[in-house]
Amino acid sequence: MKNIQIQVLSPEDVDIQLLVRLLQIYNEVFEHNYPIPQREYLSLLLNNAQYLAIVAKVDNVVIGGLTAHLLPQSFSTKRLMYIYDLGVMPEFQRRGVGSKLLTFVREYCKKHDIDGVFVQADVQDVEAVSFYRTSALKDELEAIQFSCNIE
Repeated sequence: MKNIQIQVLSPEDVDIQLLVRLLQIYNEVFEHNYPIPQREYLSLLLNNAQYLAIVAKVDNVVIGGLTAHLLPQSFSTKRLMYIYDLGVMPEFQRRGVGSKLLTFVREYCKKHDIDGVFVQADVQDVEAVSFYRTSALKDELEAIQFSCNIE
């Protein structure tokens, strides 16, 4: 697919609408029904220098994207990028959109002196694991995540 545009979102009103659309796509792709946060909160996110939202568009319509966090390191002054979510509308999957997003991320990291990129994929999510294994993110690390809900 050749006419994909990649855009880093900023706090502008129109960009907040693009972030809302990306979150709606996440709900569809990940089969969630999370409420979309208020515009004020989304504006705070986009104003946070440690948060990054990137969308893929075709004919100015958001078809997917990713959200990421920039993390400081203890032993380096360079940050790491943690891709929190990456989703593409089902009708655009397996057409190079996700790969184009990850290629853009690698170039973004080079330009902004970011040391590396990482993403997690559930072992049971065979499609995601397969995608990342053939993507621009080549190093694979097996890890176990421990977590708890704070009530």
